[in-house]
Amino acid sequence: MTSKKISNADGFQNILLSSSGLYPQVITEVIYALNQAPHSTVLDEIHVITTQVGMKQIKSQLLDKENGQFFKLCEEYNLNDTSFELRNVQLLKNATDAVLEDILTVGDNEIVANAITETVRKLTSDPNTALHVSLAGGRRTISYYLGYALSLFGRPQDRLYHVVVTREFESDDEFFYPNTSPTYITDRTGKKLNTQDADVQLADIPFVRLREGLPHDLLDGKSTFVQAVSSILQYMPTPHLEITLNNRSLKINQQAVVLSPVLYAWYTWLSDRINKWGRIKGAISIETDASEFLLHIQYIFGQDHIAYSRASSALTEGFSIDYISEKNSLINKKLKLAFNHLSASYLIKATGKRPKTQYSLELDPSHIQFV
Repeated sequence: MTSKKISNADGFQNILLSSSGLYPQVITEVIYALNQAPHSTVLDEIHVITTQVGMKQIKSQLLDKENGQFFKLCEEYNLNDTSFELRNVQLLKNATDAVLEDILTVGDNEIVANAITETVRKLTSDPNTALHVSLAGGRRTISYYLGYALSLFGRPQDRLYHVVVTREFESDDEFFYPNTSPTYITDRTGKKLNTQDADVQLADIPFVRLREGLPHDLLDGKSTFVQAVSSILQYMPTPHLEITLNNRSLKINQQAVVLSPVLYAWYTWLSDRINKWGRIKGAISIETDASEFLLHIQYIFGQDHIAYSRASSALTEGFSIDYISEKNSLINKKLKLAFNHLSASYLIKATGKRPKTQYSLELDPSHIQFV
């Protein structure tokens, strides 16, 4: 996706993502409503997810060069900077890469879920964009996945909407948006309606933002719907730290954590103290006997390991504030990068003022398992 320009007061590039089925009018309705108060948002780009049937309707009714309603809307409301091109219309495909005519099978649903999840992930990856997602249009299945995907990846600037249209104009084949001059259409009963009488509004739907709970590899790389949901669920249970010293394994809620030998020894040593004596008695300070830590390194890696020799040289006079702070800081940084705000339960925290500061994990001993 190529950013073109910044168009709103908050400095974001505004992108609309919508689904579409037999009634592509929902797209022009959302564009119109976003342009009106209280939203007053001019969109930069339009992205649509649809099936083969939906694509045909978009081509003939919205993007036809002579009579396309999208172009008429832009001309009437001076929205000429809004870009809507066929390359931004995503066709849903099945496992054999054939375009879906409709969503009919369990397999189709899984493909739709993954495609929508990946599209929302990509569109929210640029911090300079604000994503506006419309739930109106297309199958309810698509609307559900759109809303859930935004809940997984949505940021503070992203929004979720449902279009509310005056009932007599709702789903009318001839109605696309309220025109600026009197424009008459005929409803299904033969009654003439002036499009200017239509009221098109957006219901702003609040949603729970779970993005901070996703690991960075899912935010940065391709992910399926199931993977994203599983990642959220994985980090929501009771905290659990699993340590296996004989194979130098460290897992947080079943996810492996990779640390350098000395940091691994440091973190597992602190965990071992808490596991044995609790968070208060297990805490360390500059007065803690450094030889205890050296014995822990020796037990894991052996006396000939470079981690032992370096620690032994650095601790000839015991622990210093700088030594302890450096190890704690490096470990906490790695945990935060891997687990975002859910790392809080596993961080090494300081209590008390110098020089009597103590350092410990917040974890309850019952949440630490040595295998």
